[in-house]
Amino acid sequence: MPSFDLYWDTLAVLGVFSFVVYLFIMFVIIKNRKNEDMQSSFFKLWISLGVADCLHFIHSYTLMRLPLLGVFHDFYQANDSGVIPVFALLFSHYLFQTQLFGNLLFAINRYTAVAYVTKHELIWTNGYRLLIIIGVQWLLPLITVGQIARQNVVFTPLPPDNVSLLLSVSPHDFVVNSIVASFVALFVMVSCAFFYIAAVVRYVTYKKNVISSSLKKKNNSEMRLLAAAIIVFISMAFYSIYQICLGVFSFLEKGDIVNTVISQWYLINDVFAMINPWSLLLTCSSIRRHLWRAVGVKQSQNAAVSAQTDTALASVQRNKLTSTLSTPRIVIVQDNIVEPVP
Repeated sequence: MPSFDLYWDTLAVLGVFSFVVYLFIMFVIIKNRKNEDMQSSFFKLWISLGVADCLHFIHSYTLMRLPLLGVFHDFYQANDSGVIPVFALLFSHYLFQTQLFGNLLFAINRYTAVAYVTKHELIWTNGYRLLIIIGVQWLLPLITVGQIARQNVVFTPLPPDNVSLLLSVSPHDFVVNSIVASFVALFVMVSCAFFYIAAVVRYVTYKKNVISSSLKKKNNSEMRLLAAAIIVFISMAFYSIYQICLGVFSFLEKGDIVNTVISQWYLINDVFAMINPWSLLLTCSSIRRHLWRAVGVKQSQNAAVSAQTDTALASVQRNKLTSTLSTPRIVIVQDNIVEPVP
């Protein structure tokens, strides 16, 4: 019989609501992708991470939440071994690591945006280059989860009610999978922390050298997106700590602790994996403007003027960067400091 719990069901409702908001913001970004204030490469990376987040959310609900309500439960029990459980486990690890590498791209993108203004434009605005970068995010995890395809994975009822189903492998394979996922999570989180700290230090160090209002406006815009990325990083860090703890306790054969960690999966998935849209709404005024416009909320006159000013300044800054990059042996404004090209 389906079981209900106020705490977990509240998390489920919040998770579904965040999922709907996530999809709507993705739609708004794609619809307004040609607007000047939406030209940042960060939004393209955001969409890529958003696809991974939403697929992970759907996969988790299909695999764990819905069987609690009796949906797919009989199907999973009838196919408790073979291709379906192997694919389910492999896809779960694959999406988790795709989310991790998406966060790493966030960190690198924000660092170059703050530290290397002109080089940032060169690296991230080229369509083919950006497509390759995003392709790496989705292809690289295939290498680190490939071992799961050769494992014997089965659906196992979880006591005491035997309603919940878990994907089970041999103790050796479980330890291997947990350690690989933990290593990837640790590597990505340390790398992200390095880039974010370097970006903040760079911004604080050179903030006083801003030489024009357009550059100052550009930097403020990039810093707001940096703040959004850091919020996502913090949530992903908790997500990764969960996986690292699972790997460590599995290696130490602490069965009771492992079961406790696994029982917190709903909290991890429903809350931390869905933080991305809220961080962007909190920090990015252009997203809020487009969102209100999409739902039919009229802007005040001051907000409309501010939006037009932001768009005009963004256009001027982009034209300056284009002119700078196309003219040889001139003075380049980089890091908000005038530096001559040798």
